[in-house]
Amino acid sequence: MSIIRYCDINPNGGTLTVTMTANNGLRAGGRFGLYTMGKELVEDWSIATGDGGLGTYQITTDVSKLDGYEMAWRTKVCAFLPGANEGSIGVEISQNGKLCKVFPSTVWDVTDVPTCESGKLMQKTFSLILQKVVVEEPA
Repeated sequence: MSIIRYCDINPNGGTLTVTMTANNGLRAGGRFGLYTMGKELVEDWSIATGDGGLGTYQITTDVSKLDGYEMAWRTKVCAFLPGANEGSIGVEISQNGKLCKVFPSTVWDVTDVPTCESGKLMQKTFSLILQKVVVEEPA
């Protein structure tokens, strides 16, 4: 059974930035897709963390259209440091420089990660639903 995740966004706010992270000597890469409620692909992209543990992408689709859209991705992970076979990988979404609330979390602990040198990769698939939140402006 897959877990349904949600991400709160402000439809009147700025563009969304997707950040992928990996730590503890791990490299991660992901292939992402943004889908309408009718499952039509509207945008796709790739992110790689490299040895620095961080990669980002700015979604180009107008944020006012994203309520109910699904973001799905497949992550591939390997360890580039000898003896590093566990750590955390994650995907965060921010808007106007602030992290969006995502629930349940999109940070995962991974173990038994193969080395990059072996040519093998750990693969995981995830998704979340973008949902608008009403943001009240100060009076």
